[in-house]
Parts: sequence; C-alpha cells; structure tokens
Amino acid sequence: MAGRYHIYASYACPWAHRTLITRRLKGLDDMISFSVVHWHLGEKGWRFVEKGEDVPGDN
Repeated sequence: MAGRYHIYASYACPWAHRTLITRRLKGLDDMISFSVVHWHLGEKGWRFVEKGEDVPGDN
C-alpha cells in the first residue's frame, strides 16, 4: 500500500542509512517515501534540509 509509510532519515545516522539501503534492495522505492533531515542535531532537534542546501550523500 503506497503512501502508508514514510521514513525520516539523517545520512549521519547508521541506523537510518540501513533503512534506506533495505528500502532500495527490497524494491520498495515506490511504496515507502522518505525525507532527509539535516545531519546536525541542534538544541531544538532535527531540522529539514532547505531547498538548494548541500547534504552529504546527495551528490
């Protein structure tokens, strides 16, 4: 069922990275969407990456 699950991941987190690898290997790209948060965990928690902002691993 597409759209039921969504992953919020930081490329800095090895556990989140594993979920993205599994998602790709299992062919679930169309079923499970994901968003990337900024690698730095600030005082107020994770923040989403702004458009045009470089994120390690995106290139």
